[in-house]
Amino acid sequence: MGLSGIFDTIRNAAPRPPADGTNAHVVTVTLGDRQIDGWIDYEILNTMIQPADGFQLTRPFNLDAWKLCRPDEAIKVAIDGTVILDGFIDDRSRDAKEGTMEIAGRDKSGRLVQESIPNLSGWDGLQLTDAVKKLASPWYTSVALSNARNRAVARGKGYKAAAGSEPAFFQIKGKFDDDHIGRLDPGEMRWTVIEQLCSSAGLLCYSSADGRELVIGAPNYSQAIQYVFRHGATGSTVKNMTYRESIRDAYAMIEVHGASAGTDDNYGDNVTTYIGIAKDGPNADGTGNHFLRPKRIVMAQRAQKGDGEANRAAAIEMKRRNFALRQLTVDTPLHGQVVAGKIPTLFAVDTLARVIDDDLEMDEPWLNYACSFKGSRPGGETTNMMLVPKGTEFVT
Repeated sequence: MGLSGIFDTIRNAAPRPPADGTNAHVVTVTLGDRQIDGWIDYEILNTMIQPADGFQLTRPFNLDAWKLCRPDEAIKVAIDGTVILDGFIDDRSRDAKEGTMEIAGRDKSGRLVQESIPNLSGWDGLQLTDAVKKLASPWYTSVALSNARNRAVARGKGYKAAAGSEPAFFQIKGKFDDDHIGRLDPGEMRWTVIEQLCSSAGLLCYSSADGRELVIGAPNYSQAIQYVFRHGATGSTVKNMTYRESIRDAYAMIEVHGASAGTDDNYGDNVTTYIGIAKDGPNADGTGNHFLRPKRIVMAQRAQKGDGEANRAAAIEMKRRNFALRQLTVDTPLHGQVVAGKIPTLFAVDTLARVIDDDLEMDEPWLNYACSFKGSRPGGETTNMMLVPKGTEFVT
């Protein structure tokens, strides 16, 4: 089936809630070898840009279920048999008046956010992946430089659009040392160090949906379109789309000023100053793209080794700020689309969608970087997604 055929299938077979009001998807919650059913409200988040995915689940109160759902208990949440979150319970509460119980928590990355690094020795000279693996252990035992496995698993059993080669980062030469993250101090949080290390290489780090690995890399823009989000006179596959443009936190030009580290004999005026510049547009002042008039910021950063490193730091800061230039929020019925056949393809991060908005005369590919799966009875199921235009560069 060609892409045009897939588009027609999605448009003509846009998912709709079952006529009898029941839920179309099966959401299961497993604690150890016990499965707990009966959840009447849920929200589960998968994202590429936050350090920990979260969940919140509500069901009628039951003492046996309450005893099983202890804080810090391991939990897996699945949609139609596909695990989309593997983590731990942080909180539980009971509402006596409503007769309900609620549990909330995060995936295993929550441990990395709140735990200090295991020790301060044995880090110097480690390659990036080895350092991240050491920082993530024992919660994650594998670090992947490709999101291919995670993307394939997270989409469930439905049709899966083909992807080209994954972004390759095997050429990474970065090491865990003062050139990348500075000095380690007691009490430094694991995720803070992981984020600093990956950011220095201009990469993202996030957990796979099933909790098997941490993924280091960048979005894959060489894959085929997986979904179609259409809103307007020609029909709709979504409940709502919100499009936003903003230059509030962006700049036409960013300058990064740093100095060589200096020594006891080489300090003061003898220390070389380095300057890095990043421009948003083609003009000398950075205008001509997203900016009609100049907007400049000068930033002082840690010691730089040269103008090249300062330029790289400025470029990373430009990418970080430009992430919000164009954003799209999409609300859809259910948790996936029937692309081919009868089985829905679950919505997943790091996938491309064709976005059509007749009012804006928009028809272009966007990348899904966050999914929030929500369900209630009898309200049904919805998914809220965050997207950026194809080609957007990500930085942690």
